[in-house]
Amino acid sequence: EEHLRQAAEANSVVELSQVLPGLPPRKRTLTDDVFAEGVKKMVSYFRDEPSVEELKKEWQATCPNPQLQKHALQILLNVGFENLRLSSTAAKICGELVACGLASMEDLQEVVTRMVQNFDDIVVDHPKLPSF
Repeated sequence: EEHLRQAAEANSVVELSQVLPGLPPRKRTLTDDVFAEGVKKMVSYFRDEPSVEELKKEWQATCPNPQLQKHALQILLNVGFENLRLSSTAAKICGELVACGLASMEDLQEVVTRMVQNFDDIVVDHPKLPSF
């Protein structure tokens, strides 16, 4: 997060691999912000109308490759951490994606494991995290 904040303040780019280990090195661009917003919109759409078929279509359009899928899972979990009203929706989406084979349990476990390793730091930024 600190890398992203510094990049935003400097209006520059940051290596996503520094923020999300496991992703291949590449520069963060405005496209990444658009991607994140697309994933967040999925949460809103699914909360308003929980259609698994629509979720599948949105996921496949937004996340055409495995690296993007891991990044999207990270964003989904962050949505749950940041907004308790959306936490159950974000968790349901993760479950549905794994259940229908669009995301792997291994990828979800990897993302959760990375986040848990930094749990104490994350709780400082997201005090309601334990309830998610």
